[in-house]
Amino acid sequence: MFKKKYFLLLLLSLVGCDNDNKAINEDNTESLNVYYLSKGGDTILISNGDTIQQNLGDSVEFFIETSLNLIGLFGDKHVELTRNETDNLIYSCKMEQAGVSSLGAFAYSFDEEAVTNIEKEKYFFIKIPSWLLSILVVEDPDISIEANSDVKEAIEKKLTDQYSIPTLFNSYKLNVESLTEGNVTCTTATKDTIIGEYSSSDISLLHDLAIQLNNKSLVFTIEKATDREYGQGYWLKQDFTEEFQKLYPDANVSKVAVSTLAIINQ
Repeated sequence: MFKKKYFLLLLLSLVGCDNDNKAINEDNTESLNVYYLSKGGDTILISNGDTIQQNLGDSVEFFIETSLNLIGLFGDKHVELTRNETDNLIYSCKMEQAGVSSLGAFAYSFDEEAVTNIEKEKYFFIKIPSWLLSILVVEDPDISIEANSDVKEAIEKKLTDQYSIPTLFNSYKLNVESLTEGNVTCTTATKDTIIGEYSSSDISLLHDLAIQLNNKSLVFTIEKATDREYGQGYWLKQDFTEEFQKLYPDANVSKVAVSTLAIINQ
């Protein structure tokens, strides 16, 4: 639901007049135009009722053109708009949730001579499709341990037996409807299927990812694998150093890390 009611109440309080003492001018020559900046850099006019399509993770700028002096751009609960600090006719919006979102632009002015309100409004929609992100493990995990030599074997055994690390040919398919959380399907090398959840600070950036499967968590930092021939190769990195320092406080544990090569398609 738009905040139009509150917006208009605010405007009326600013001009300090009562609606009973003035008319609404419906046939004035004033205009309200809303534009957005396309990916190609073109400024495109939005008509009333238009639907524009954007991708999850995209950012878009809206520009308002009007001679009316009080304006606002509002969206539903799935849209977070940020007003430009130096130009109040420019708004930016990042696409963080799949679906169809509604937006409305409102402009208002009061003609003291004619004792007339001038109001303009325009509504439009943003359509944001969901997408599928797939991760396929293509090499066995590389385990790196720096500790006293007499505990390295015990650390590696405990790590592989009791902690969640990827397995060769496991695949993870994320149904991305939100940049920060959603559902994931894991298919193991033996074709078993496990349904779970994922979370990320922003999955479109491929920087961090946490996967929850059967009450076990895989927490990754993601880095591009520039040292491999795979065009879409990424390292899924896990750091268990702090946990094993607590388990082996006298073993000089300075590193327990796992790096797993995977191909990511989105």
